[in-house]
Amino acid sequence: MVGAFVRGDSEAFYKTVRSLIVEERKKDHQRLASELERILSSQEARSLSVLTPVEAPQAELPRDKELGTFLVEWWIPARNPATLVLDAMVEEALERAVDENRRSELLRAHGLKPVSRLLFYGPPGCGKTVAAEVLATQMYLPIALVRFDAVISSYLGQTASNLKKVFDFARLRPMVLFFDEFDAIGKSREDENEHGELKRVINSFLQMLDRYKGEAIIIAATNHENMLDTALWRRFDDVVYFPKPTKSQITELLGKLLLHVGVDGLAIPKMVSAMEGMAYSDVEQIARNAIKRCLLRGASRVEPADLHDAVMRQRNKVFRDVRDP
Repeated sequence: MVGAFVRGDSEAFYKTVRSLIVEERKKDHQRLASELERILSSQEARSLSVLTPVEAPQAELPRDKELGTFLVEWWIPARNPATLVLDAMVEEALERAVDENRRSELLRAHGLKPVSRLLFYGPPGCGKTVAAEVLATQMYLPIALVRFDAVISSYLGQTASNLKKVFDFARLRPMVLFFDEFDAIGKSREDENEHGELKRVINSFLQMLDRYKGEAIIIAATNHENMLDTALWRRFDDVVYFPKPTKSQITELLGKLLLHVGVDGLAIPKMVSAMEGMAYSDVEQIARNAIKRCLLRGASRVEPADLHDAVMRQRNKVFRDVRDP
């Protein structure tokens, strides 16, 4: 509810309040439910048709001591899950995390904790960042993306200090704290190529994660799971694999992406086989290029030639031959 207010999403805000009223009535909290209903039906509430988004807390964002750069990037996600195609196991994991956090009071009443630490892994472009945005959107939470270019410092001990600032910031309010490209700091301590400072950073991160008691949902994502320290895996409540899309998923995603411009009915099935082995992000790029080609030739819908050209361009990028110079 607070997240929806922060985002300025009036519809989600009122929907969440109404859901809260139903939940409170089920708990026999009649007084609270009636008071919420009274406020929601008041003249002031009816006149508030549009909420104003709360600006990002720039003054609160953690900074690097030496350079003064922000250690996180703060944004309000607005991903519509209906426009996405995700693997069934990924969808199940996200639904479980959302459901447990929405009903956290019930779990805590029985001495249990909701899922709050997730590790996403798999090939690049297969939806890890999108999934983090979807979860944040459904939980009405902002995202704090950890900027490793600012967190990792050449000064001895400064990287661990920056990480501590990030965790301290995550204690201030509910949010999704997103560590993308997590292998930047999570590489195995057994790797002989890594220096002692990075190994100390991993030790510090493990300690901070163990001690963290805030309300943030912590998500780490990596394309190189084999590089991660084995101790990190045990720190997460759920580990989710993001595979490349199947032919049916490619077909479904293309249909959604091209729906608003229209597409020749035979164009997609004919080209799906040529897209096997590509990532979700590749399929999105193909759709964008096909739409641009369609618009630039003054057409009203995507034709087979538009899609064929876009697929061939993307195949040259993804499956290009590797030749000796």
